[in-house]
Amino acid sequence: MQNLKEKATHLKKLRKHFRLIPQLIISIVFLTHGIMALRFADEFLDLVLFAGFGLNVAKMLLVIVGLVDLSVAVGVLFFPTVYILAYASFWPLVPTALTYFSTGELEGDVFLIMAMAYLAYSLNLKKKARWESHKNQNVTKKS
Repeated sequence: MQNLKEKATHLKKLRKHFRLIPQLIISIVFLTHGIMALRFADEFLDLVLFAGFGLNVAKMLLVIVGLVDLSVAVGVLFFPTVYILAYASFWPLVPTALTYFSTGELEGDVFLIMAMAYLAYSLNLKKKARWESHKNQNVTKKS
């Protein structure tokens, strides 16, 4: 019986580390993109200008997006809630769509990032569902 408990504990640790890898990658991507947005990188500025905004508005939007990206980078790594992971999963669609419509090119790495974000998001959803189920079982046992 003890051996079974040890295996279960080991499996839980593996799952935690497996979930940490995509979260770390996503966090690094959002961190670098946030810094690039705050530095008004030409490629980001061109995308916002292509969307039809003036230069001053585009710079203001890049500051906002940069700060949000930095917040998401911290949130994904240290506070991986369902909402933060959902945002991290679906936000890359916006710049990908703008890049596609402005240049006609699709960025392959964005799809990999979205897949990793979705993996982290879905693992967190399963964890939350298990927690809710466990919590409900404890409530019914106490009643």
